[in-house]
Amino acid sequence: MDRLSARPPHKIGDCVLYRNCGICKICDIAPLEFGDGNTEYYVLRSVFDESSVAYVPVDSELAQQMRPLLTKSEVLEVIDNAPYAGTSWIEDSKLRAHAFSKLIDSGNRADILWIILTLTEYRAELASKRRKLYSSDEKLLATALHMIKEEFAFVLGIDREEVIPYIRNRLGRDLVELPPV
Repeated sequence: MDRLSARPPHKIGDCVLYRNCGICKICDIAPLEFGDGNTEYYVLRSVFDESSVAYVPVDSELAQQMRPLLTKSEVLEVIDNAPYAGTSWIEDSKLRAHAFSKLIDSGNRADILWIILTLTEYRAELASKRRKLYSSDEKLLATALHMIKEEFAFVLGIDREEVIPYIRNRLGRDLVELPPV
């Protein structure tokens, strides 16, 4: 079937992850005119900020970046598998930043959680030598934390600040104290 004539893969009421907007609810799928003719758009509203609205053309690459939320069982599986996900450690900070950015962009939550685990362990190692993470690592860590905390809190029905202790308990390992995000 032609993709343009196919039904949109998401429906009104679905919650999705969308780029930097985080978790959004699809409030409407409607034809709108934004200067490029009459195009059908997803109307997304952030679940954490009602005033934040995004309009995404249904038949666009942007719509393909809308990801369904994980289920509770999938979140638990991600937590359990995260220590074994990701890639090997990359010493060169520029190459690491590039590789970790690609992992984050992939949307694979186990890889994203692996980045958190890996960078927090690296931060602890550096702290013992009175050194700090590179700013690129800090930015990647903050992005990964925001993504994981927001989705896991929403899916598990807990506060965002409870996510890291929840992961800590589930993994049965101590995570170094993480910065608030």
